[in-house]
Amino acid sequence: MRFETSCFPREAYRRTWEQLEARLTQREACKIIVGLLELAALDGVEAVLAARLNALLVDGKLPDLQALREEFAPRLADCPIVNVESPPVSSYDDLLGKEVA
Repeated sequence: MRFETSCFPREAYRRTWEQLEARLTQREACKIIVGLLELAALDGVEAVLAARLNALLVDGKLPDLQALREEFAPRLADCPIVNVESPPVSSYDDLLGKEVA
């Protein structure tokens, strides 16, 4: 199956496709490249994923889509617990009788 070169956001994706196409069945290759393109687009990791794909290609390895999804998945941020204590309403009454300097 031939993809237009313009289908790929970066050279690393095209080269990855070529390796997938050469080494896997057409169905497996398509499934992985579509998953990689989805990951790049939806999770905003196009550049860092391209760098990771380049490293895999240099090592002669094919990308493991599930492992890359886990690696680049958005992380939930730890939010601090904030306790807000409201002062008693009567403390506002104390402010009414005082003049602002």
